[in-house]
Amino acid sequence: MLKKIILAIGLLFLAAQFFRAPINKVDNPEVYLDGIAQSLNMPDNVHAIHKKACYDCHTDHTNYPWYNSITPINHWMYSHVRVGKKQLDYSTLPSKRDKGFNHKLEEIIEELEKGKTERFLGMPLYSYKWTHKDARLTDEEIIALQDWARAQLRGDISVVENGE
Repeated sequence: MLKKIILAIGLLFLAAQFFRAPINKVDNPEVYLDGIAQSLNMPDNVHAIHKKACYDCHTDHTNYPWYNSITPINHWMYSHVRVGKKQLDYSTLPSKRDKGFNHKLEEIIEELEKGKTERFLGMPLYSYKWTHKDARLTDEEIIALQDWARAQLRGDISVVENGE
């Protein structure tokens, strides 16, 4: 009986591999991501931080780890990306300069602050930092992101790189 249960579970797992979650990718990611940075007046250091800690869940391009090829993990990751983009989508943020843009910038500042003080709250998500070690932001990186967002709120498009 136990062998039949294990066999049934194994067959279900194999069958599930044919039902993949959609992927979130663009054809030319560097040009695409650089375009986002340029349209949002990001200095290079801020853009680099976004690449390693934000863009996977908050743009139309996700760098998937190897285990995303396994169902049901890919459905779980797709769900995380979908929710992340619903909350903040850098792909569409530049077009919202007149509607909701400032609110999103304020949320970025708040979520980063939460992530600094609360282990399981804020951004980047704890589960993301657990599997993406480079997404564990230093205090200096958090300050750089917050300074960029505050400069955007002020309408200051000449953000100085590296806090200088």
